[in-house]
Amino acid sequence: MRHNEDEVKTVEPRCIRSILVVELTRLGDVIAALHPVRLLSQHYAGARLHLMVDRAYAGLCQTMLPSSTVHGIPDVHAAWGFLKAVHVARQVGSDLACSMSPGRRNVFVVRASGAPRKTGYLTPTGSLTPFLRRNPVGAVGFRLASDQTFEQENIEERGLKICRALGLDASFRPAPFSLPPETVRDVRLRLLRRDGFPTRPYLLVHPFARWKFRMWGLERYSRLIGRLLEVPGFDILLLCAPGEIGAVREVTSRYGKEGRVKIFASSDLIETAVTIQGARLFIGNDSGPLHLAATLGVRFVGLFGPASPALTGPHRSNGVMLFHPVECSPCDQRTCVRPNNSCMTLIGEDEVYEAVAQHLRFSAGGPVVAHA
Repeated sequence: MRHNEDEVKTVEPRCIRSILVVELTRLGDVIAALHPVRLLSQHYAGARLHLMVDRAYAGLCQTMLPSSTVHGIPDVHAAWGFLKAVHVARQVGSDLACSMSPGRRNVFVVRASGAPRKTGYLTPTGSLTPFLRRNPVGAVGFRLASDQTFEQENIEERGLKICRALGLDASFRPAPFSLPPETVRDVRLRLLRRDGFPTRPYLLVHPFARWKFRMWGLERYSRLIGRLLEVPGFDILLLCAPGEIGAVREVTSRYGKEGRVKIFASSDLIETAVTIQGARLFIGNDSGPLHLAATLGVRFVGLFGPASPALTGPHRSNGVMLFHPVECSPCDQRTCVRPNNSCMTLIGEDEVYEAVAQHLRFSAGGPVVAHA
């Protein structure tokens, strides 16, 4: 990127009193941005860090980044939501504004923020799969410490590229986030008052994903649950959104007599996070809750199809990721070109069961051994 004569200096921490980080996309992208945001906060220790996200994610982000100020934007897909985001960005009055991914809303809000220095992904893309595009880290109003480009890498690298471009050391593996103990205690007490919430160890199963081609299928999950119920010692909790309760009730109706298969439907992301953190194991498709589980240090078995784990899988050692590549991988289609034999259906039920068994350290019919 070319620089004007007044753009000859890199940005020094002492010059930055306020930073605005914008990530108005999906939960998985927000979770992937948490560690880079934490690095920015540590590097610019004298600056107030503002994070702008979808209002649905604001409470969780504020809980996980207590030293930052989180701004939740309602209806981010609507025109008035975008105008609200721009208004908030201008009110913040940041010295440095950062677009964490190349989504249109991120780019336009940062460009309209009024910040004298802007960085991150400043060229918008409307693709469903922006991680398959080549996206350089740009800068306006100053010179980057190094040139960085995101090129079909894991999505957790996207925010780290910005950190490296600013001269930060982003070479180490991030430590897991944890929820504040008092939050966990208060939320768990509230959840235990609900009828049907597990009082003993549980596995958490999330059979959904925002993109239907990333779903393994509720019927397959149902059969997996039937096999897992042969092993005593734990309950199975089905995680879903309120609008998905009807679908998961088909599963609980099959196994409801024992009372070991329960439903957790919540639109409160902090409650969801506490429930995930309390699980012995998380099992689910490539989705935001899977990334949240990995970030919280929970053991997981993740099922991947349209995108390989190399591109969208968590960079954590606490999980098993199952994936079978096909000729159209990685997928950037709006319609599956293999509708009768999709990539997700290539993941076998025995394969998932064995991964769960290995992670829980039990053999079929044997006792469950709690993880450390």
